[in-house]
Amino acid sequence: ELPWVESVVVRRLWPDQIQILITPRAATALWQDQGKLSFMDGTGRKLGEAKNTKSAKGYALVVGANAGPQAPALFEALRAYPTIAERTSAAMWIGDRRWTLRLKSGADILLPETGMVEALAQLHALQASHQILDREFSRLDLRTSGTLILRPTPERLSVTKPQDAAKSAQRV
Repeated sequence: ELPWVESVVVRRLWPDQIQILITPRAATALWQDQGKLSFMDGTGRKLGEAKNTKSAKGYALVVGANAGPQAPALFEALRAYPTIAERTSAAMWIGDRRWTLRLKSGADILLPETGMVEALAQLHALQASHQILDREFSRLDLRTSGTLILRPTPERLSVTKPQDAAKSAQRV
C-alpha cells in the first residue's frame, strides 16, 4: 500500500530476531495531473506528491490525465534519439491518445497517435540534415505520416513582408 515501496521481505531469524528488507521504487519522472505534481516510477505508477520544486529538479515531466502509464513507451522511444530528448522540457499526453513534446525553446512537436517511433525517426533525420530543432518555430506537426507542417513563431511572421513571403513560396 505504500507507493514508494516495491517489495518487502520479512524473515524470522532464530532464536529472537526479525529481519525486514525493503526495496524502494525509484522515481524516474514527474507527472503533472490536474495541477498536482507527483513522482512516478519507470512503470508510470505515482509514488507520491512532489512537495517542493528543489526535489523535483532534473526529472523528466509528463503532463495530463493517464500520462503516467503511457510515459514508459515514450521514454523508451526517446532513448534512441538523445538529441531530441535533451531538448525536451515536457511531454503532454493529449486526448488520451497521443503526445506533444514541449521543447526547452518553447516550441511544440505534435506526434501522431500511431507511428510515434517513425515520427521521431523522421524528426531525427530532419535534425541531422537541416538542423530543424535549431531553427525558430512555434509548432512542428508530424501527425500525418510523410508530411511536415511548420508554424513559425509570431515574431518571424511579423518580420516577413508580403513580397518576401511570395518569393519564399516560389522557391519552395
